Amino acid sequence: MTNRWIPRTCVVLAAALALSPVFGQTRGSCVVVETPSDVRLPDGTIADRGTLRLCVNRTFSPVTVMHTILANGIPLGLYSARAERSEGSGLPHPLVAFTSRGDGTLTLSGYAEGAGRTVTCRFASASAADAKPIWLAARLE
Repeated sequence: MTNRWIPRTCVVLAAALALSPVFGQTRGSCVVVETPSDVRLPDGTIADRGTLRLCVNRTFSPVTVMHTILANGIPLGLYSARAERSEGSGLPHPLVAFTSRGDGTLTLSGYAEGAGRTVTCRFASASAADAKPIWLAARLE
């Protein structure tokens, strides 16, 4: 007699994993970073320097995650990011990636976080070829 429940169980588990929040991120979890200068967001909006909060709002697919971004407690909008899980070891704390063209404004690129496997989220933004990458330490809330 064959076990017909094994294939069904695998399908159910695969569907649950595909529809779950991206690799362990949960809705409402936030990466928080203190920025030393103004920040250009993916849509071109400029946020004042201070506390930048990137919060998972909704997962649309295993690779597309919507984030609510707040600057100094003020909601600025909903932004899409591409999420990926690396095979490497985790990070001791989250890191937020920016680029700088030397004009005093940082452009938000994405972030990396994860105690086990690292999850990276990249925001779509236009960055110049001569832009210098900058990583700032952040915290999870």
